[in-house]
Amino acid sequence: MDTHTPDRRQNHKLRDIYGEATELLHHLYKSHDDWVGSSTDFAALRAVHERFKDLTAQEVRVLVGAIGDRIQHGAEHHKLTALYS
Repeated sequence: MDTHTPDRRQNHKLRDIYGEATELLHHLYKSHDDWVGSSTDFAALRAVHERFKDLTAQEVRVLVGAIGDRIQHGAEHHKLTALYS
């Protein structure tokens, strides 16, 4: 029985640079609770664009959005943990 699940991701280029981009952006997001639409969001887009010049504008937005969502989710998890500790 084949239990292999096909990879649904279509942009492997972004997957390959995700870790490096996360490290690049982590310091921008770690001190901001509400980053969407803020100057931090613009700074993140610019930092990724400057570091990964071969990415399209859409790829930059996808990468920054994914990283921001993950960091924001982590911040919310830590807030809830602190409330119940």
